[in-house]
Amino acid sequence: MSYADYFGILTYICPLIYFKPESHSNWMHRELAVKRDIFLQKYINQLDAEIFQELPIFEPDILESDKDLDSPDDENDTDIEASKLVPPEYAHIPKEWTEEKYSALCIRMYDTARVHKWCIIQQYDSTPYWRVFGPREVTEIKYNENDEPISADVQWTKQLPCATAYNLHTETLNFLDEDIDKLDKNGNALSKALFVNWGTDIDERVEGTDIEHIWSTDVYMRYIMLDITRNSARSSGFYWVKEGSQISDAMKTKVDAMFEKANTGNLIAATENVIEDMQAMYMQNPEFPVEALDKFLKLFSGACNLPLLYFNGEKEEGSIFAENTGAMGQVNDKKKAIFGKLKEYILKLVEMRWGIVCDDVFPNLEEEEEEQYKEDIIEPSSPGNGAANKDKKI
Repeated sequence: MSYADYFGILTYICPLIYFKPESHSNWMHRELAVKRDIFLQKYINQLDAEIFQELPIFEPDILESDKDLDSPDDENDTDIEASKLVPPEYAHIPKEWTEEKYSALCIRMYDTARVHKWCIIQQYDSTPYWRVFGPREVTEIKYNENDEPISADVQWTKQLPCATAYNLHTETLNFLDEDIDKLDKNGNALSKALFVNWGTDIDERVEGTDIEHIWSTDVYMRYIMLDITRNSARSSGFYWVKEGSQISDAMKTKVDAMFEKANTGNLIAATENVIEDMQAMYMQNPEFPVEALDKFLKLFSGACNLPLLYFNGEKEEGSIFAENTGAMGQVNDKKKAIFGKLKEYILKLVEMRWGIVCDDVFPNLEEEEEEQYKEDIIEPSSPGNGAANKDKKI
């Protein structure tokens, strides 16, 4: 059958549909889904980026991210807690944190751990200063008798734009202090790395990833959106053409060209020998998938414990969140919960890099303003007071 027998409308196929990355147990499927899927990308990548949009607040405040902007140089302020005072020897940390892109390190750590349940971080003395390794780079992890990670073998290839050569790099990462002075199989000194685990147990079957509980709903939404795209009565309907008995291949090509030009202002006219019949084929109920997507998105946002407005494209600074402080508070609560899962590793990274042991660390989030609703509440009149208390406010 020749190409002229086909009248294509939609030729693009989303990779998430074409390659069917639908197995949560496959790390490659998880990576592709988070990179390509608009809902998973927003739940993982964008949420983590918003958490570290501002520098985190440490105790003591080594990044000076909690400084009072009204009186930053007030040396006579005796009300500052001792735990927030930054020793002079750590004054260089904010600059080094920025230069070495440790906020990006935290984002990458959260992204990888939430998607794969674990990751490995290695710090370096020079650029790139750090690397985050996941299932793509880690070839083997060795454990002791207590199921504690001892070391890991990793390999990676730099993917540089327009590069013609790709060099494979291998490295052995060590997790224990007592083994730092040992050498790897290539004779290189081992440096201590950090094994990051999402959850209370290192077993990948315990608790799972942060996308496992929403995986099925997300896959369903992909096919619902495909159904909407392909079956919209306005854009993706098609004509079923019954060809005449005497149509030739050359005439089929002409019919194809006619359909390319046909629209609301151009009609097709042909003899019965060429086109015997033509029927418009459209979805009977095009509203159904649109309503289904809305329902599934509500289920998805509820499973993520985030407001529906967050997945509808509104930013926290936007007018929608400004008018819905409850939604903004729910987003901040979710950010705090995610941040708390791995904050112990942030403290450990600071200790490994700068040698300072911080007491705690918190996300630097913009909190919603307290509602002054009490000013508008009228106190009910008491018996016997009459009109005396009529306009009294709390």
